Amino acid sequence: MKFRTQLAAVAAVAMLVGLAACGGGDDEASSGTSTTTDTSGAAATPDAGRPAGSGSAAASMITMKDNTFSPADLTVAPGASIMVMNAGTARHDLKDKDSNGKAFASGDLDGGKDGSITAPAKAGDYPYKCTYHFGMEGTLHVK
Repeated sequence: MKFRTQLAAVAAVAMLVGLAACGGGDDEASSGTSTTTDTSGAAATPDAGRPAGSGSAAASMITMKDNTFSPADLTVAPGASIMVMNAGTARHDLKDKDSNGKAFASGDLDGGKDGSITAPAKAGDYPYKCTYHFGMEGTLHVK
C-alpha cells in the first residue's frame, strides 16, 4: 500500500509539472473508437542501475499532451519500467517505430489514463511514435 501511495504522489507531481509546462490549448479532438485500457495501477519502478544524471523516479515517466511527448528523449537502464501518462484529452499511444510495437507499446490511452512500458534489455536508441498523431515522436535511449 505504501508503494501505491508513493506512486500516486509521483504521478500527481509529474502531471502538475507537465500541465504547468504545456499551458495553453489542449489536444485536438480524437476520432474513431476503440477500447481504452485503464492501467492506472501500473507501477513505474525506479531503477537503481540507472545511469548517472538520468534523474529520479519522475524521470522514468513520459507524458503525452498537445501532440508531444515530454520528455521526447529519455535515457533509462535496460529493462527499466517507464510510466506513460496521457495528460491531454485526445487518445494517444506510445509505440516503438522500428518493430511496430513489438519491442514496447503502451496500448491506447484516452485522456487522463496512464500505462507503462518496459525498456528493451539491449542497449541502444529506440525511436518511438504516437500512431494517432503524425510527427509525434521521441527516442528512448537504453544504456
